[in-house]
Amino acid sequence: EVEEHVRYRIANTPVREYPFPHFFVEDVFPDAYYRQILANWPGADRFRSIADTGRTSAGAYKERHVVALPKIRKEQEAWAGREFWEEFADWFTGNGFLGFLVMHFRPWIARARPELGEISVMADGLLVQDHSNYAIGPHTDAHHRLVSTLFYCPADDSQRHLGTSVYVPRGNDIPLGVSGEHYPRDRFMKVSTAPFIPNSMFGFVVSPNSFHGVDTITDQNVRRNVILHFAKLQGSPAG
Repeated sequence: EVEEHVRYRIANTPVREYPFPHFFVEDVFPDAYYRQILANWPGADRFRSIADTGRTSAGAYKERHVVALPKIRKEQEAWAGREFWEEFADWFTGNGFLGFLVMHFRPWIARARPELGEISVMADGLLVQDHSNYAIGPHTDAHHRLVSTLFYCPADDSQRHLGTSVYVPRGNDIPLGVSGEHYPRDRFMKVSTAPFIPNSMFGFVVSPNSFHGVDTITDQNVRRNVILHFAKLQGSPAG
């Protein structure tokens, strides 16, 4: 029932075409389930800096701490909330939800990435906790990703300024193309920022111009809680 609710909310949300296909969904989980997400959110001791996981270059984005959802069932240690997240990971990174996302956004994927042709896909999911001073400059996303979705999980509206921003290059010197390269913000115009509000989701189809990022978090003692889902090419690396 939860998965069907999420599918319904995504499928009936319009896709904004400019400057690249992106969308923002409110009430993405059932209310009672969202309260369970907050109640079962892992303690800080369960998270590991992404800089130490091999998902990024060594030492990069050390203020982003993560829990890899597919690995939870392989852990030996019991911890509060583990059972909830095991069940969450089963459907969230399962083939059913992955297939829904890829088929729903297939027209936009085909237009943005015609060079890919026939594809095989896989899912990846992360629980994320961003801390003070976290920032990520404008970038399109890694080449192996097709659809990236960020489920925002704050307790209230006080962090609404911490959402993901959409950027447009200021000139013609930024090469268009799907890559992991990150650029300085002063070479871009920020055209919108998704509000970081409870039970919402920002997502986009990875495209040659899907420049997005997060401004430096200047708030002190912040915990920016996000659940990430990536629909990506089969056999691609973690990250």
